Amino acid sequence: MALALGLFVLAGTRLLAQTDPSAPAAFDLRPYTAFFVSIEGDPRGGIGFVAQLKDGIAVVTQARVIDGETRFAARTGSGISVHEDHLLFADNADLARIDDAKLTSGLAVADPVDGLVNIGDEVVVLGNNNGSGTAVPIPGKVTAIGPDAVDIDAPFVPGDSGGPVIHVKTGKVIGVAAYLRIRQIDPDDESGSAMQVIERRCAYRLDTVAHWSEVDPQAFAYEGAALAPIALRTRWLARLSDDLDTHGAVHYDDYLQEGNPLRDLIGRFRDEMIDRKSHGGTFLEAKQHFLFFAADDCSNDVFSLRPQAFAIPYHQRRLQQLIRERQELAAFFNALSARQDEGEGFNSHFRRRVEGTWTPVPENDYPVDYPPLTPAPIIVIPSERGYPYRPNPGATNSIPPGWRR
Repeated sequence: MALALGLFVLAGTRLLAQTDPSAPAAFDLRPYTAFFVSIEGDPRGGIGFVAQLKDGIAVVTQARVIDGETRFAARTGSGISVHEDHLLFADNADLARIDDAKLTSGLAVADPVDGLVNIGDEVVVLGNNNGSGTAVPIPGKVTAIGPDAVDIDAPFVPGDSGGPVIHVKTGKVIGVAAYLRIRQIDPDDESGSAMQVIERRCAYRLDTVAHWSEVDPQAFAYEGAALAPIALRTRWLARLSDDLDTHGAVHYDDYLQEGNPLRDLIGRFRDEMIDRKSHGGTFLEAKQHFLFFAADDCSNDVFSLRPQAFAIPYHQRRLQQLIRERQELAAFFNALSARQDEGEGFNSHFRRRVEGTWTPVPENDYPVDYPPLTPAPIIVIPSERGYPYRPNPGATNSIPPGWRR
């Protein structure tokens, strides 16, 4: 990875406002800003911080902040440009560190966390202010303590991942902020066609990292670039499952932008639905075809991949995580197709999920950007009957006319 000079501006750093009732009044942000690190990459950036670890001083961040980047630049709040000559990853967590001899001091790390931190203790996440490059404190409390992570309720967002989580009482860092979004089939849904989305905000503990393994930055960049399109496709498949599960509809325009990995899939579905509407056809078969290929799309690009094909343990674990998420998504699309086949899975009304129920709204209540020729969207209607999981939606694996694998 080529190293370029990153820009970091602390002039806009905001301190905790005394008028903010949710802010810990005794917390002073100023001692921490010099160790806040701005990380720039291509196409995105992130944050980290300088920490005093057991075996030295290093910049630490969540590994996903730098994964897949082809350009890397980091600069501390005190103006030190950090080089990535020594890039290391934790063997048991989604953590990365960068060692640089120019770093002579860092934030104190709670060690051990178990002996200092209790449930309910106040914490502050030093976030990135939605990517603006300014440090911003986000207050919260400890809700659970585990061997590798501490759960907190501070309302930080994905762009704040990688920042330090500071224990207000002691002023020490208890871990690296990580925003996790986990999807799985809702175990309480008998039909298997409801997706449960779990949000978790935690701090990956630094005191329990048993070992850091050094990797070649170029090899890391190469493997990260190989996984990047798989991660991107996973995010859009998850977005599609959210649309179907929450809104019961596919908003075509969201997926038809240049570079969207699902553009062909959504485009073919839109064209077939419009064609069936103009010819007075039924939509059931078109929806089954679509869901079949959505499920198929969950495995096409990972079917032949094996974690062992990657040399870096972090990427092995990352691929395993992506494959597990793809399996959940495929099960969702398959189960949703089974609901369609029962004849109760679609309706001419747009529906919204409200507190676990489907609420019909007037048919003219579509989003303003919804294509005017859009026929009935895919939706799920609850039923007292249970629907069995069926691995092959539409009872056939044949490829519909005009579709390609």
